[in-house]
Amino acid sequence: MKKKNDYVPKIRSLGSGALARLALAQTYVVEGDYAKAGEECFAALDLDKRCAPAHVFLGWIHVQERRYDEAIRACESALGLDASMTMAYSLLCHVYTEKGETAKAIAACEAGLAIDGKDAAGHYALGELYVGEKNYGKAAEAFQRTIRYNPQMAMAYFKLANVYQELDRESDAIALVETALSLNPMLPRPHMTLGDIYFTDANYAAALNEYHQALHISPGLAEGHFKAAAVHFQLEQYLEALIELRIALRINAKMPECHHLLGQIYQRLGELEVAKSHYHAALSFNSQLFSAYADLGDIAAMQEDHGEARTQYLAALKLSPKHDCREGDQLWDQGSYDQALAQYRIALGRSAELPQPESVQRETAIPTESASDRRRHTRYLFTHPVHLAESAGQDFAAETLNVSKEGVQILTDKKLDIGSEVQIRTKSEITGELTTVDGIVVNLARDEGQKNYRLGIKLLPEPAGLRAWGDFLELSGFFDI
Repeated sequence: MKKKNDYVPKIRSLGSGALARLALAQTYVVEGDYAKAGEECFAALDLDKRCAPAHVFLGWIHVQERRYDEAIRACESALGLDASMTMAYSLLCHVYTEKGETAKAIAACEAGLAIDGKDAAGHYALGELYVGEKNYGKAAEAFQRTIRYNPQMAMAYFKLANVYQELDRESDAIALVETALSLNPMLPRPHMTLGDIYFTDANYAAALNEYHQALHISPGLAEGHFKAAAVHFQLEQYLEALIELRIALRINAKMPECHHLLGQIYQRLGELEVAKSHYHAALSFNSQLFSAYADLGDIAAMQEDHGEARTQYLAALKLSPKHDCREGDQLWDQGSYDQALAQYRIALGRSAELPQPESVQRETAIPTESASDRRRHTRYLFTHPVHLAESAGQDFAAETLNVSKEGVQILTDKKLDIGSEVQIRTKSEITGELTTVDGIVVNLARDEGQKNYRLGIKLLPEPAGLRAWGDFLELSGFFDI
């Protein structure tokens, strides 16, 4: 990176006026020193109060410092001097968006586009604002204009596809996602959108394939693991769903959707207290999640705690489109508690009958990967000593059977439960360097007559650990990983 002194000869050539101080402010920004940059902007304005670019640049600095009111005043000052400064309108749009003042953000964005109607980035920002307002018609028009003025912007096709999905234009949405992927095959979001389309159509195999492709591109995408879990939940593959949710929460522990789905899984399995803890966790991160209140109501009703069930159902109803249930209230006042709770459930769009826990036969292994998955994750036969450590702290020796960039098969006499989190530690025979990576047990098998177990371990998508594991494999001779 260039230092400030590298720019001094060029700055001096500008003289000692406002533009020279503004250029110096820009060099401070390059160094990340916003305080000094701001001082130079003020110095420029002391020399020339009518220097509109200095006002805009000062506004941009205030945005970096999250001093939004001052940023607004700076932009308004710039526009008072030069009403054609589109950069000031773009900055105002950003500030109002950050402040949650969407109407003002839209007005600023449209004002800038009235000056430069071919600004693709401006139309894109306008589309996102209309999506936030659920005005999908205007959002579609904005993204269409984005594509017209910048047909290479892959994300615009993806965003328009999402809008078309909301407008029930599924075939158009799929075509747009495919275009986005042709422009940039390494975007995970289009795969997520395709997965959502297939999920809505109950085409769960296709949905899961798209979510897996998104995760192959971006293993740390918590939403991808959550949505893969949602597919497994629909297929009643609860173990697989639990593993995906544990990975998602390792990436983002504050995802209310993950805790909510965990609650639903444990409720189906009959572990009601565990389910309740996850519903409460979901509500601690999103108090507007009305279905979590309804689920808590179901559990209370199962436990014949009528008062608590009614409290939770009413909390859900307040957040739902219907808001209340007079039939249920009347039955409650008459002392017909079970019938009242049934009416509350109907008002919430649920069955009058309480859901019952399922009798689930837990599997000891997740389904094998598809052929496409196996092609993506090349495995190598490789015997090498390792040490495994459980989260409880127990440490034991084992050895690898085969390895890949995203997982490893281990041979050991220790039996671990599916879903157990482990740490793998091993040393390179070449450098002696210790490599540590975390994973989750996803497969357990033992051949008849043998005492040792084969553990399939999926590596957790933690960048530092995956990089270290990749370096270890490369040092071991696997150069094409």
